[in-house]
Amino acid sequence: MKTYHMYNADSISAQSKLKEAEKQEEKQIGKSVKQEDRQTPRSPDSSSNVRIEEKHVRRSSVKKIEKMKEKRQAKYTENKLKAIKARNEYLLALEATNASVFKYYIHDLSDLIDVSA
Repeated sequence: MKTYHMYNADSISAQSKLKEAEKQEEKQIGKSVKQEDRQTPRSPDSSSNVRIEEKHVRRSSVKKIEKMKEKRQAKYTENKLKAIKARNEYLLALEATNASVFKYYIHDLSDLIDVSA
């Protein structure tokens, strides 16, 4: 159970980081759309150079955020699977323990009483 709680805590932490990355991505996409709307070309040469550079910067920052989001999504999925596996192992061990206790009290104890009497 300790292992499950540890993995579950990691999973929750990774989930919060993933949500934060998604918010950053939405914010960055919103900023890039607003900046494109604000820009008005004055002279064809200067504005096109500035737009290309800004688009490149925006694209690279969006790519970085997407890459970070993918990493965090992978980490979250990995931690979630670990937590599920640990929980399933705990449940199997609990079931085996309960079966042993049931067998002892129902079958073994009555056999011991019969033999000793």
